[in-house]
Order: sequence, then C-alpha cells, then structure tokens
Amino acid sequence: MAADFSFAGASTALVMAGIFGLASFTGPGFAGGDAGADLARLFAASLAIASVCAMLIGALLVQGAPDAADHVLAPVALGAAIGVFEALLLLTSRIALLPLPLALLLFVPLPVRRILRGGRG
Repeated sequence: MAADFSFAGASTALVMAGIFGLASFTGPGFAGGDAGADLARLFAASLAIASVCAMLIGALLVQGAPDAADHVLAPVALGAAIGVFEALLLLTSRIALLPLPLALLLFVPLPVRRILRGGRG
C-alpha cells in the first residue's frame, strides 16, 4: 500500500512541476513579476526532484511483487489527476476544487480499487 501512495505522490509532484514550470513562462503577470516567476521555477524544480525520489522509493517497495503493475498504473493515473487539481487550486484559488484531490486519494490503495472492481481485496 505504501508503494501505491509513493507512485501517486510522485505522479502528483511531476504533473504539478510541469504545470508550474509552464505557468512561470506565460508572462509577466504570473506571481507578481520576475521574482514570482523565478520562485515558481524553483518550486517546479524541487517538485520534479521530489517526484524522482518518490518514484525510486516506490520502485524499491514494488520490487519483486507479482502484481507490480497493479501498484503502478492506477496510482500514477490518479496522481496525475490529483496533480492537475492541486495545481489549478494553487494557480486559480478556486476553493471548490479543494475536496477533489482528497477524494481521489481514497482510490489510491489497491484493496479499495479491488473492492470497486468487484473483486476480493
């Protein structure tokens, strides 16, 4: 189960890094000018580094597991969706998006996904 959250967190951080990296180059209006854009790029770089570390941790946790693909594919997809919602939440300040990332986190663990598919968890 820890590998699922590790891959989801890595995917979330990677998607957020990409969005913040792109947003920092969109023009001078982002985050109050040059200093804000530089800070957004620094934040994006730190998120990318954290993403690589979390993916390595997830790979070590899944190593040798017979159902390794089950611990990678769905959490990465869910993490990407969470990353999009988190980035939109931070960039646009839409309070309506606040519960969506937390709700998606409920579906990350493999036993929960098996129950939803109708299988035994």
